[in-house]
Amino acid sequence: MDEWHIGDPVDWGDGFMDAQNWGHRSYDDERNDDSSDVKFEANQKISRAKYIINSEMSYNNANLRQAMSILNETNDKIDACLRQGRVREEVGLKILQNEITELKEKIRMKTDRNDKNRHEKKKREKRRKKSIQIMVSNIEFGNELPIFKLVREDENRIVAYQENNVVGLVSNDLSGRDLKNYSNACELTDLPEVSYAKSFMSILRQDNHEFPKLVSAHLIDESQMKEEYELITKQKNILKKYAKARLITIDRKGFYDLLELKEGMKLKLVNEPDNTDDPDAIAVYIDDTKIGYVANSQKTNCRFTSMASELKPIQNKSSAEYLMSYAGRYHIARR
Repeated sequence: MDEWHIGDPVDWGDGFMDAQNWGHRSYDDERNDDSSDVKFEANQKISRAKYIINSEMSYNNANLRQAMSILNETNDKIDACLRQGRVREEVGLKILQNEITELKEKIRMKTDRNDKNRHEKKKREKRRKKSIQIMVSNIEFGNELPIFKLVREDENRIVAYQENNVVGLVSNDLSGRDLKNYSNACELTDLPEVSYAKSFMSILRQDNHEFPKLVSAHLIDESQMKEEYELITKQKNILKKYAKARLITIDRKGFYDLLELKEGMKLKLVNEPDNTDDPDAIAVYIDDTKIGYVANSQKTNCRFTSMASELKPIQNKSSAEYLMSYAGRYHIARR
């Protein structure tokens, strides 16, 4: 006689089978169910993947690929277990599969983030290799002419010239934040004996009497240098056609992010006699938006234009027209 198990149908001799326990798990099913072991192992593997995803290891895509492999392998094992039919840990295993799906999506997002950051880092490094700081010996140098000729004297010394005059040196002692954005002279090993740079920003240094001005510049090739010279010469000839009293420089310090200026834009000039910082102050507006002031110092004014203090008293609301950005530094308008 075959061995009877709890849950097997029973023939009571009346032609009916007791089906009360049909569908329940047999002793053999219990004995063959390894879902608890699968769940235990899955929890361990998921914990390992979580550690990678939520730690500094996630900044490396190789580690994220490892975590993804762990999750895929774990998910496959859970699938294989669930295909056996009804198992004791079915609900728990399905919950783990949902968690695996969420973690895999998190890995994809972090991988995309890493790819983007790596791309940005390459762009920054490329810009850095083309960016330098020039220590200038006279604050007047570089104001109107943004082009510098660079001549290498030795591996650590690159001299900057403007119109055959020595004006400074390429910095070779950068550190900290500056070193992240600019190259030291000693790093420019691929630079030819003679090269060129175009300035885009300058600051005055009160603590350095030998080089009181620091100019930030991008390296350019000879063809770019010639184009810049041609543009500046053309702009200079245009400005010389106007009387100095008709031209003004717009000092946009503190107002750069408001509007991009384009040739032909209509401007309004408004006196500010109650301005406590400068009684000669003349504000410049486009419609109702203040975009700066008429320059009123030698540091901010172009030599072809009049300062606010040099202008004859203007009407409370006078008009002007934006003319050009001269030498990449001065915003020039005509009255």
